[in-house]
Amino acid sequence: MWRRIPLIGIVVMLWWVSFATEPAQFLYRNITVYALAILLFISIIAQKGHLRRLLLEKPDILLWLYLLVVVICGIFFAKERLASLEWFYRFIMPIQFLYLLMKNEISKMSGLVIAKSFCIFSLMVALIGLAEFIFRKNWIYEYLVSNPYYYRFLYYQPRIMSTLLHPAALG
Repeated sequence: MWRRIPLIGIVVMLWWVSFATEPAQFLYRNITVYALAILLFISIIAQKGHLRRLLLEKPDILLWLYLLVVVICGIFFAKERLASLEWFYRFIMPIQFLYLLMKNEISKMSGLVIAKSFCIFSLMVALIGLAEFIFRKNWIYEYLVSNPYYYRFLYYQPRIMSTLLHPAALG
């Protein structure tokens, strides 16, 4: 049972990134870091405490070197240290947790589940975008979430937004 929790958590995180709009992700920004940290902790417990194998293998030296350089250069030498620390917490920490979690959890079977999740969620986001383009209406930004770009990208420069705040990521 413990072995499946990190895999389920990874799928839920993929869902969160795919379908939670950017304002919701910003409003609940701590959820991502806390959830990944908890999943990583459960994954370590499920591995029966092989913490050294998880953190200190040869390929991971570059990760730790990168994090050290980011912390030293990005936080300590920044003019706005608190802002720099917040961006480190919001972007660098989840990448580190996700890397270690995926490194620990990827096997042939779980890799297939994660790949299927990517495909299914991507297809759903694309279908939402196509429906938006065809019907000229995005129910997410019309009824649920305020989006300052909504009318511009829907009527003046038609581009698919789907579940994203700004359509640049969808091309």
